Amino acid sequence: MRRIASALLALSALPVLASPTAAEFARRQPIVLGAGPAALHRLDLPADVYRFSARRDVSDLQVFNAAGEAVPWAISPAHGQPRPARDYPLPAFPLPSLAKANRSAGIVLDSRGLPASNRAYLALELEQSAYRGRVALSASDDGERWQPLESRELLQLSGSALRLDLHGDGSRYLRLDWLDKPFKLRRASLHVGPGAAEPLLQSGDWIAAKPGAAGEYLFDLGMRAPLRRLELALPNPNTSARGVWYKRERPDQPWQNAFSSELTQLGQASTLLLENLDGDSDRYWRLVVDTRQGGLGAGLPRLRASWPRQQLTFAARGQPPFMLAYGHPSFFITDQANTLLNSPEPAQPAALGPALAGGVRPAPPAQAPMPKKSPWLWGSLLLAVGLLGWISYRLIKEPAPSDTQ
Repeated sequence: MRRIASALLALSALPVLASPTAAEFARRQPIVLGAGPAALHRLDLPADVYRFSARRDVSDLQVFNAAGEAVPWAISPAHGQPRPARDYPLPAFPLPSLAKANRSAGIVLDSRGLPASNRAYLALELEQSAYRGRVALSASDDGERWQPLESRELLQLSGSALRLDLHGDGSRYLRLDWLDKPFKLRRASLHVGPGAAEPLLQSGDWIAAKPGAAGEYLFDLGMRAPLRRLELALPNPNTSARGVWYKRERPDQPWQNAFSSELTQLGQASTLLLENLDGDSDRYWRLVVDTRQGGLGAGLPRLRASWPRQQLTFAARGQPPFMLAYGHPSFFITDQANTLLNSPEPAQPAALGPALAGGVRPAPPAQAPMPKKSPWLWGSLLLAVGLLGWISYRLIKEPAPSDTQ
C-alpha cells in the first residue's frame, strides 16, 4: 500500500493542462481604465464577442492583467430606468388581405416594438366632431388569427378622445371594425402604464439582403447574439406586402419557420419593427415575399438585429494594463464570479481599445476540435502511463509477505 500511495503522490505532481494565454484567443482588446484606482471595473461587452465566440453564452472569454494572469469576472445585463406611463402613437392602415367578404373594412393598428405589459387602453381621435356607432376591437400576433377583445358603442359629442379598454392585451396588432357607421380616424395612441426597468438593447449594423429566387431575400447577421428585436428597412416607400420569415443557425441546416409579418410602409420612409424575439441566436435569416402585387419593388431590403446589452465586471487584481480576450474552441468558464455583482464596492467605468487578432479561430458550433498540447505535455502524459505500468508489473511480480506466528 505504501508503494501505491507513493506512486499516486508522484502522479499528482505531474502538470495539468494550463489555461490558454491571451494570445490563444481569437480576439483581444486592451481595457482602458478610468481615472483613479478601483477594486472593480465595468465595461460594455462589444458586438465582436458574439462574432468570434464559439459558445452561445459567450463563456469562452477571459480577462488578464499585465502579468498574463486571469482575474475574476462576471457578466450581467444592463438595465435602464423604470418606465414611466406614456402614450405611444400607433400607425394606422387598412390591410386588404384582412378584409372579408360581405363585411365592412376596418383599420389595423401596428403596436409592434412597444411594451407588451401594462397596456391600459386605446385612445382614438376622430375627424368628426360628433360620432355614434358600434365598433369591434380585435387583437392578433400574426395578422391572420384574431381574438375579439371588445364590442361596444362609441359616442362622441365634444371632440374628446374615445377610449377602448385593452384588458391587458399585449398583441402586436389591433383591429377596429365598424359594425354599422364608419368613422374617419385622425390619430390613435396606446396608453401604457408604468413598468419596471427593462434591459437596454445593443444594435448591430444594417445588413443588406442577398437576392435569391423571386421574392426571396437572404440575410447573414454575422453573429449569434441572443436576439431580442429585428428591424427591416424597405427599399421603397408606399409598399404593402406579406412576408414569411425563416431562420437557421448554420448554413447546412434546413430552414425553420420563424414568423409572418405585414410589410407595410406608407408615406415617408421609415424602418419596420418586425418582431420581439426571445433570445433566438440564429445567424441566418430568410424572407419570402408574395410577389403577386409587386412584392417589395426594385432594390433590396436591409435588416438590423438588436440584443440585450451585457456588461462585464472584473476585479482589478494585479497590475494594469488589463486585456479582454474572447473566442476559444475548447476553453470556457462554467462558474462566473457573480459575487462581484453584489459587492458594496462601486465599479468604475472602463472602455475597450482597438481589437487585436489572436492565435486561434473559434471552431464551428457543430463540434469543437480537441485542444492542442505541447510536446512537453504529451511527454508528461506518456511518462505517467509508463510509470503506472511499471508499478503494476512490480506489484504483480513481488511475492506477498508470508504470515509469521
